[in-house]
Amino acid sequence: MCIAVLIAAYPSTSKKVFATFLCDDGFVSDDAGYLAVDYTFRCDDPEYETWKSYSMVMVGIFPIGIPVVLTALLLWLYCNQKMYRRDSEGNVVVHDEVPLPQDFAAQVFGSLFLGVDANCFWFESYDMFRKLMLTSVLGLIYHDLNSQIVMASLFVLFNLCVTALVNPYTHASTDRLSFTLCLSLLMMLIFGLAHNFTELLYKEAIASGDVIKMVSAQRDINTTHWQSLIFAAVTFGYGCIGFEMLTHPYHVLEHRATYLTIKYGQKVTKYHIWKALFGCLDKKNPAYRVSRLHWWMNQLNQRVIQKLPRH
Repeated sequence: MCIAVLIAAYPSTSKKVFATFLCDDGFVSDDAGYLAVDYTFRCDDPEYETWKSYSMVMVGIFPIGIPVVLTALLLWLYCNQKMYRRDSEGNVVVHDEVPLPQDFAAQVFGSLFLGVDANCFWFESYDMFRKLMLTSVLGLIYHDLNSQIVMASLFVLFNLCVTALVNPYTHASTDRLSFTLCLSLLMMLIFGLAHNFTELLYKEAIASGDVIKMVSAQRDINTTHWQSLIFAAVTFGYGCIGFEMLTHPYHVLEHRATYLTIKYGQKVTKYHIWKALFGCLDKKNPAYRVSRLHWWMNQLNQRVIQKLPRH
Protein backbone atom coordinates (compact mmCIF):
# COMPACT_ATOMS: atom_id res chain seq x y z
CA MET A 1 0.00 0.00 0.00
CA CYS A 2 2.86 2.39 0.80
CA ILE A 3 4.44 1.78 -2.61
CA ALA A 4 1.10 2.29 -4.35
CA VAL A 5 0.62 5.62 -2.52
CA LEU A 6 4.16 6.70 -3.46
CA ILE A 7 3.52 5.92 -7.12
CA ALA A 8 0.20 7.79 -7.09
CA ALA A 9 1.67 10.86 -5.36
CA TYR A 10 4.93 10.84 -7.31
CA PRO A 11 3.99 13.15 -10.25
CA SER A 12 2.26 15.88 -8.23
CA THR A 13 4.84 15.90 -5.42
CA SER A 14 7.75 16.01 -7.88
CA LYS A 15 6.08 18.91 -9.66
CA LYS A 16 5.83 20.80 -6.36
CA VAL A 17 9.52 20.19 -5.63
CA PHE A 18 10.70 21.38 -9.06
CA ALA A 19 8.35 24.40 -8.97
CA THR A 20 10.60 25.90 -6.29
CA PHE A 21 13.27 26.58 -8.91
CA LEU A 22 10.99 28.40 -11.37
CA CYS A 23 11.48 32.16 -10.97
CA ASP A 24 9.80 34.75 -13.17
CA ASP A 25 12.36 37.51 -13.91
CA GLY A 26 10.32 39.22 -16.63
CA PHE A 27 9.62 42.31 -14.55
CA VAL A 28 11.11 45.48 -15.99
CA SER A 29 11.68 47.29 -12.72
CA ASP A 30 12.98 44.31 -10.75
CA ASP A 31 15.85 42.07 -11.82
CA ALA A 32 15.50 39.68 -8.89
CA GLY A 33 12.38 37.90 -10.12
CA TYR A 34 9.56 36.25 -8.21
CA LEU A 35 8.56 32.66 -7.63
CA ALA A 36 6.34 31.69 -10.57
CA VAL A 37 3.85 29.70 -8.47
CA ASP A 38 3.67 32.28 -5.69
CA TYR A 39 4.53 35.90 -6.51
CA THR A 40 4.70 36.84 -2.83
CA PHE A 41 8.19 35.27 -2.70
CA ARG A 42 11.16 37.14 -4.15
CA CYS A 43 13.91 34.93 -5.53
CA ASP A 44 16.56 36.88 -3.58
CA ASP A 45 14.67 36.60 -0.30
CA PRO A 46 16.47 34.66 2.49
CA GLU A 47 13.33 32.63 3.18
CA TYR A 48 13.21 31.58 -0.47
CA GLU A 49 16.88 30.61 -0.37
CA THR A 50 16.11 28.37 2.60
CA TRP A 51 13.27 26.63 0.75
CA LYS A 52 15.43 26.35 -2.37
CA SER A 53 18.15 24.55 -0.42
CA TYR A 54 15.54 22.26 1.10
CA SER A 55 14.13 21.50 -2.37
CA MET A 56 17.59 20.63 -3.67
CA VAL A 57 17.83 17.97 -0.99
CA MET A 58 14.32 16.74 -1.72
CA VAL A 59 15.10 16.39 -5.44
CA GLY A 60 17.60 13.70 -4.56
CA ILE A 61 15.20 12.04 -2.12
CA PHE A 62 11.88 12.08 -3.96
CA PRO A 63 11.93 12.72 -7.74
CA ILE A 64 15.26 10.92 -8.23
CA GLY A 65 15.65 8.77 -5.14
CA ILE A 66 12.32 6.93 -5.22
CA PRO A 67 12.60 5.66 -8.85
CA VAL A 68 16.23 4.65 -8.29
CA VAL A 69 15.43 2.73 -5.11
CA LEU A 70 12.35 1.02 -6.57
CA THR A 71 14.23 0.10 -9.75
CA ALA A 72 17.08 -1.34 -7.66
CA LEU A 73 14.53 -3.41 -5.69
CA LEU A 74 12.99 -4.75 -8.89
CA LEU A 75 16.39 -5.66 -10.31
CA TRP A 76 17.34 -7.37 -7.06
CA LEU A 77 14.14 -9.41 -7.01
CA TYR A 78 14.41 -10.39 -10.65
CA CYS A 79 18.13 -11.21 -10.71
CA ASN A 80 17.86 -13.29 -7.52
CA GLN A 81 14.77 -15.09 -8.93
CA LYS A 82 12.57 -13.89 -6.07
CA MET A 83 9.99 -12.14 -8.22
CA TYR A 84 8.30 -14.96 -10.19
CA ARG A 85 7.79 -18.66 -9.63
CA ARG A 86 10.09 -20.79 -11.76
CA ASP A 87 10.09 -24.42 -12.81
CA SER A 88 12.96 -26.91 -12.52
CA GLU A 89 14.56 -25.49 -15.67
CA GLY A 90 14.49 -21.92 -14.38
CA ASN A 91 11.69 -20.68 -16.64
CA VAL A 92 8.95 -18.41 -15.32
CA VAL A 93 5.73 -20.32 -14.61
CA VAL A 94 2.79 -18.90 -16.57
CA HIS A 95 -0.89 -19.58 -15.89
CA ASP A 96 -3.56 -18.20 -18.24
CA GLU A 97 -0.89 -16.00 -19.85
CA VAL A 98 -0.13 -14.44 -16.45
CA PRO A 99 3.36 -14.95 -14.93
CA LEU A 100 2.97 -16.33 -11.43
CA PRO A 101 4.61 -14.16 -8.74
CA GLN A 102 6.13 -15.42 -5.54
CA ASP A 103 4.10 -14.72 -2.43
CA PHE A 104 6.49 -12.30 -0.71
CA ALA A 105 7.21 -10.30 -3.87
CA ALA A 106 3.52 -10.05 -4.73
CA GLN A 107 2.47 -8.96 -1.24
CA VAL A 108 5.22 -6.35 -0.74
CA PHE A 109 6.17 -5.15 -4.24
CA GLY A 110 3.19 -6.31 -6.29
CA SER A 111 2.11 -2.80 -7.29
CA LEU A 112 5.44 -2.42 -9.12
CA PHE A 113 5.31 -5.41 -11.45
CA LEU A 114 1.96 -7.22 -11.32
CA GLY A 115 0.08 -6.78 -14.58
CA VAL A 116 3.16 -6.62 -16.80
CA ASP A 117 5.05 -9.34 -18.63
CA ALA A 118 7.95 -11.03 -16.89
CA ASN A 119 10.45 -9.46 -19.30
CA CYS A 120 8.99 -5.98 -18.73
CA PHE A 121 9.22 -5.86 -14.93
CA TRP A 122 11.07 -2.54 -15.30
CA PHE A 123 8.18 -0.79 -17.04
CA GLU A 124 6.79 0.87 -13.89
CA SER A 125 10.16 2.57 -13.37
CA TYR A 126 10.06 3.79 -16.96
CA ASP A 127 6.50 5.01 -16.43
CA MET A 128 7.61 7.04 -13.41
CA PHE A 129 10.36 8.58 -15.54
CA ARG A 130 7.77 9.43 -18.20
CA LYS A 131 5.53 11.15 -15.63
CA LEU A 132 8.49 13.09 -14.24
CA MET A 133 9.45 14.35 -17.70
CA LEU A 134 5.94 15.48 -18.63
CA THR A 135 5.00 17.08 -15.31
CA SER A 136 8.26 18.62 -14.09
CA VAL A 137 11.47 18.37 -16.09
CA LEU A 138 10.24 19.91 -19.35
CA GLY A 139 8.76 22.85 -17.47
CA LEU A 140 12.08 23.36 -15.69
CA ILE A 141 14.15 23.27 -18.88
CA TYR A 142 11.86 25.27 -21.20
CA HIS A 143 10.19 28.44 -19.95
CA ASP A 144 8.18 29.15 -23.10
CA LEU A 145 4.83 27.35 -23.19
CA ASN A 146 5.02 26.53 -26.90
CA SER A 147 8.50 25.07 -26.49
CA GLN A 148 7.20 22.91 -23.66
CA ILE A 149 4.34 21.66 -25.83
CA VAL A 150 6.66 20.84 -28.75
CA MET A 151 9.12 18.89 -26.60
CA ALA A 152 6.28 17.16 -24.74
CA SER A 153 4.76 16.11 -28.09
CA LEU A 154 8.08 14.62 -29.20
CA PHE A 155 8.47 12.79 -25.90
CA VAL A 156 4.91 11.43 -26.04
CA LEU A 157 5.56 10.28 -29.61
CA PHE A 158 8.66 8.45 -28.37
CA ASN A 159 6.62 6.86 -25.56
CA LEU A 160 3.98 5.88 -28.11
CA CYS A 161 6.61 3.99 -30.10
CA VAL A 162 7.96 2.32 -26.96
CA THR A 163 4.51 1.12 -25.92
CA ALA A 164 3.73 -0.18 -29.42
CA LEU A 165 7.03 -2.05 -29.74
CA VAL A 166 7.36 -3.48 -26.22
CA ASN A 167 3.70 -4.32 -25.41
CA PRO A 168 4.57 -4.52 -21.71
CA TYR A 169 1.26 -5.63 -20.18
CA THR A 170 0.02 -9.17 -19.73
CA HIS A 171 -3.27 -8.41 -21.51
CA ALA A 172 -3.47 -7.19 -25.08
CA SER A 173 -6.43 -4.97 -24.23
CA THR A 174 -4.30 -3.11 -21.65
CA ASP A 175 -1.59 -2.60 -24.27
CA ARG A 176 -4.19 -1.15 -26.63
CA LEU A 177 -5.50 1.11 -23.87
CA SER A 178 -1.99 2.41 -23.12
CA PHE A 179 -1.42 3.06 -26.83
CA THR A 180 -4.71 4.92 -27.30
CA LEU A 181 -4.10 7.04 -24.19
CA CYS A 182 -0.69 8.07 -25.53
CA LEU A 183 -2.36 8.88 -28.84
CA SER A 184 -5.01 10.94 -27.06
CA LEU A 185 -2.35 12.90 -25.18
CA LEU A 186 -0.39 13.47 -28.40
CA MET A 187 -3.46 14.81 -30.18
CA MET A 188 -4.26 17.08 -27.24
CA LEU A 189 -0.74 18.56 -27.32
CA ILE A 190 -0.80 19.08 -31.09
CA PHE A 191 -4.20 20.76 -30.96
CA GLY A 192 -3.00 22.91 -28.06
CA LEU A 193 0.04 24.04 -30.04
CA ALA A 194 -2.19 24.88 -33.01
CA HIS A 195 -4.51 26.82 -30.68
CA ASN A 196 -1.63 28.94 -29.38
CA PHE A 197 -0.25 29.50 -32.87
CA THR A 198 -3.65 30.62 -34.21
CA GLU A 199 -4.13 32.98 -31.28
CA LEU A 200 -0.65 34.44 -31.88
CA LEU A 201 -1.38 35.03 -35.58
CA TYR A 202 -4.65 36.77 -34.75
CA LYS A 203 -2.94 39.07 -32.22
CA GLU A 204 -0.24 39.94 -34.75
CA ALA A 205 -2.90 40.74 -37.36
CA ILE A 206 -4.68 43.08 -34.93
CA ALA A 207 -1.40 44.75 -33.93
CA SER A 208 -0.38 45.31 -37.56
CA GLY A 209 -3.79 46.76 -38.51
CA ASP A 210 -3.78 44.74 -41.74
CA VAL A 211 -7.43 44.05 -42.58
CA ILE A 212 -6.53 41.23 -44.98
CA LYS A 213 -4.59 39.35 -42.27
CA MET A 214 -7.42 39.84 -39.80
CA VAL A 215 -9.98 38.47 -42.26
CA SER A 216 -7.71 35.52 -43.09
CA ALA A 217 -7.20 34.76 -39.40
CA GLN A 218 -10.94 34.82 -38.77
CA ARG A 219 -11.69 32.74 -41.84
CA ASP A 220 -9.27 29.97 -40.92
CA ILE A 221 -9.82 27.62 -38.01
CA ASN A 222 -10.19 29.87 -34.97
CA THR A 223 -9.28 29.23 -31.36
CA THR A 224 -12.75 27.98 -30.49
CA HIS A 225 -12.46 25.17 -33.01
CA TRP A 226 -9.07 24.14 -31.61
CA GLN A 227 -10.50 24.17 -28.11
CA SER A 228 -13.28 21.86 -29.30
CA LEU A 229 -10.69 19.51 -30.78
CA ILE A 230 -8.72 19.53 -27.51
CA PHE A 231 -11.91 18.63 -25.64
CA ALA A 232 -12.58 15.86 -28.18
CA ALA A 233 -9.08 14.42 -27.64
CA VAL A 234 -9.56 14.40 -23.87
CA THR A 235 -13.01 12.83 -24.24
CA PHE A 236 -11.53 10.18 -26.52
CA GLY A 237 -9.00 9.23 -23.82
CA TYR A 238 -11.58 8.97 -21.06
CA GLY A 239 -13.90 7.10 -23.42
CA CYS A 240 -11.19 4.49 -24.01
CA ILE A 241 -10.78 4.06 -20.25
CA GLY A 242 -14.52 3.61 -19.80
CA PHE A 243 -14.69 1.14 -22.67
CA GLU A 244 -11.86 -0.90 -21.17
CA MET A 245 -13.57 -1.01 -17.78
CA LEU A 246 -16.84 -2.14 -19.34
CA THR A 247 -15.44 -4.75 -21.73
CA HIS A 248 -12.57 -6.19 -19.66
CA PRO A 249 -13.52 -6.02 -15.98
CA TYR A 250 -12.11 -9.46 -15.25
CA HIS A 251 -8.34 -8.80 -15.23
CA VAL A 252 -8.33 -8.73 -11.44
CA LEU A 253 -10.35 -11.94 -11.40
CA GLU A 254 -7.72 -13.65 -13.55
CA HIS A 255 -4.97 -12.83 -11.05
CA ARG A 256 -7.17 -14.08 -8.21
CA ALA A 257 -7.94 -17.30 -10.13
CA THR A 258 -4.22 -17.90 -10.65
CA TYR A 259 -3.56 -17.43 -6.95
CA LEU A 260 -6.33 -19.85 -5.89
CA THR A 261 -5.17 -22.45 -8.41
CA ILE A 262 -1.69 -22.42 -6.91
CA LYS A 263 -2.84 -22.36 -3.29
CA TYR A 264 -5.37 -25.20 -3.47
CA GLY A 265 -4.00 -27.23 -6.37
CA GLN A 266 -7.37 -27.15 -8.10
CA LYS A 267 -8.22 -25.50 -11.39
CA VAL A 268 -9.99 -22.19 -10.78
CA THR A 269 -11.03 -19.86 -13.57
CA LYS A 270 -12.23 -16.27 -13.55
CA TYR A 271 -15.73 -17.52 -14.34
CA HIS A 272 -15.75 -19.57 -11.13
CA ILE A 273 -14.87 -16.44 -9.17
CA TRP A 274 -17.50 -14.42 -11.00
CA LYS A 275 -20.14 -17.01 -10.08
CA ALA A 276 -18.87 -17.16 -6.49
CA LEU A 277 -19.30 -13.41 -6.10
CA PHE A 278 -23.01 -13.84 -6.75
CA GLY A 279 -23.32 -16.94 -4.57
CA CYS A 280 -23.87 -19.28 -7.54
CA LEU A 281 -20.99 -21.67 -6.80
CA ASP A 282 -20.60 -24.65 -4.52
CA LYS A 283 -18.87 -23.86 -1.22
CA LYS A 284 -16.42 -26.70 -1.83
CA ASN A 285 -14.86 -24.86 -4.74
CA PRO A 286 -11.84 -22.73 -3.70
CA ALA A 287 -13.23 -19.82 -5.67
CA TYR A 288 -16.00 -19.54 -3.10
CA ARG A 289 -13.41 -18.14 -0.72
CA VAL A 290 -13.25 -14.98 -2.79
CA SER A 291 -16.75 -14.12 -1.62
CA ARG A 292 -15.68 -12.40 1.59
CA LEU A 293 -18.65 -10.15 2.25
CA HIS A 294 -19.98 -12.32 5.05
CA TRP A 295 -16.51 -12.46 6.63
CA TRP A 296 -16.20 -8.66 6.57
CA MET A 297 -19.62 -8.31 8.16
CA ASN A 298 -18.69 -10.73 10.95
CA GLN A 299 -15.48 -8.83 11.64
CA LEU A 300 -17.41 -5.57 11.79
CA ASN A 301 -19.96 -7.04 14.17
CA GLN A 302 -17.21 -8.33 16.46
CA ARG A 303 -15.55 -4.90 16.60
CA VAL A 304 -18.88 -3.27 17.42
CA ILE A 305 -19.56 -5.80 20.16
CA GLN A 306 -16.10 -5.22 21.67
CA LYS A 307 -16.75 -1.48 21.90
CA LEU A 308 -20.13 -1.90 23.63
CA PRO A 309 -20.16 -1.08 27.35
CA ARG A 310 -20.08 -4.17 29.52
CA HIS A 311 -22.74 -4.47 32.26
